[in-house]
Amino acid sequence: MSSTHFDTILFVCTFALLLGLEWRYRRRRLRLGAVLLALAVLAFYSPNYTTARRRALGTPPAERITWVHSPDQPVSAYESGVYTAIQAVVDAAAFGYGARMAAVGTLVWLACTPALRPTRSSPGEPEPRSMPNSDHAG
Repeated sequence: MSSTHFDTILFVCTFALLLGLEWRYRRRRLRLGAVLLALAVLAFYSPNYTTARRRALGTPPAERITWVHSPDQPVSAYESGVYTAIQAVVDAAAFGYGARMAAVGTLVWLACTPALRPTRSSPGEPEPRSMPNSDHAG
């Protein structure tokens, strides 16, 4: 199992645990912890395109992309550089993709839960009225 899959599984389990506890106990600290962890994951696992550019520029000629669709149709030196740069950017974006999606899913869940939760009323508290009763105005 690669480390990126391990990271994804680790973050999915961590977020599921935090969100489950937050849903059950409604603690603001759990909610804040989940938000901060999600933001940290997004910051750490965001693609670094400067590194991708350096990698594409430093790729030896033997490792550059020299054909795209079939080996019978080689590409020009310019196209080779473009395709090599595209591949470096795709690789940079793929790093941490699962962890980023888990973090985004967590933030979406936390944004939606206030609308999904039933409202609680305290025992002995009267039910709230949607409109005042004007029939008994005297």
